[in-house]
Amino acid sequence: MPSSTTHYALTFENFGQDSSFRTYNTSFSFALAVTIISLGVNLLGFMSGFSMFMPFICVINIVSHTIGCIYTCVFIMESWHFMTFWYIWAFFAAPVAVLELCIIFGTLCLGTVNRV
Repeated sequence: MPSSTTHYALTFENFGQDSSFRTYNTSFSFALAVTIISLGVNLLGFMSGFSMFMPFICVINIVSHTIGCIYTCVFIMESWHFMTFWYIWAFFAAPVAVLELCIIFGTLCLGTVNRV
């Protein structure tokens, strides 16, 4: 038996809207790519040692990624609208990636950010 999203996708109302589907598919694919890039920036910064020994930054990363992971799981299981994934990225992946980039920039260009 097809799921409700499959049934909705195959209804008569949606036939002939291939351009909308392509636009939405491109948007969702771009959101996935940007999320993976954000996670890669966080992983690169952490494994390179830029933020590894900053306990407050580590806690922010752990909390943000945990909540983002939970929301992503619910997003998949409940078949939420694809735009919701952009909100998940904007609130849970983008801020910590920007924070990580600031730490990397501060360490490489300013010498250090972890001064006591």
